[in-house]
Amino acid sequence: MIRHALVLALCAASFADVVIERTAVVKTTRVDGRVETVPRRERVSIQGGNVRIEDLDLAEVWILRVDKGVLWYVDERAGTYAEVPFDLVRARRLELVAQLEECAKRVTDKDLNARYQELLMQLGAIDGAPEIAATGEKAEVAGRACERITLKAGRIQAMDALVATGVPGAAEYWTALGRIDALPHGVAEALAKDARLPMKGKTRMTFLLARVERTEEVTRIEERACDAKEFDLPAGLTSFELPGFEAERGPQEAPKGGIEQDQPK
Repeated sequence: MIRHALVLALCAASFADVVIERTAVVKTTRVDGRVETVPRRERVSIQGGNVRIEDLDLAEVWILRVDKGVLWYVDERAGTYAEVPFDLVRARRLELVAQLEECAKRVTDKDLNARYQELLMQLGAIDGAPEIAATGEKAEVAGRACERITLKAGRIQAMDALVATGVPGAAEYWTALGRIDALPHGVAEALAKDARLPMKGKTRMTFLLARVERTEEVTRIEERACDAKEFDLPAGLTSFELPGFEAERGPQEAPKGGIEQDQPK
């Protein structure tokens, strides 16, 4: 009886809810070349594999419902929300990959072709096994021992950060992002394996087809009960469709201009 109770207690602890608070400067480059850089204060809540990412200043919320296979975006100030199935995110990514591959075949400039190849790798179209290397730098961030690592997938440096291992909720966080193809092939699995979480540094990913570079620092990690309602849509919201993720749309033109505007200098 005592052994059975202990097993139940350990299982309950392994699935404890987690809240992570962090600050970040987020640079977003969209397919058409538009770039925006925004400072953020974020709260990440994780419960049962589902993830809620809340911008504390802009009152914007992203909810990844892994159990339902959908992503919800909520604009609390506007009282609106959008629902994007994970399958649709993947379908749009594959459409963009096909367009970029066609563009890469047509260009003769080597530098531009290399840029197309980099974009394809970021979108997971070119296989690049993740390579994790420790730099030897160690520090403590938010009360956790960290080691600086670089993580590359092919030519893409997906992370250069002080990282803690065995962080509660980290595996579920990366698994959820992997479901929306936010990271190059194999990267989400590599980070989830040891429950690694970047505590201070830079990460790169693709979020709903936009390239995102984050310079972030975790300020607090707390295991505490989250209200299940935080992972549901609030009542009374008006629905809309996110541009590029409409349920039905006609053929789209290949991206123009954006890749040239985002050339490295």
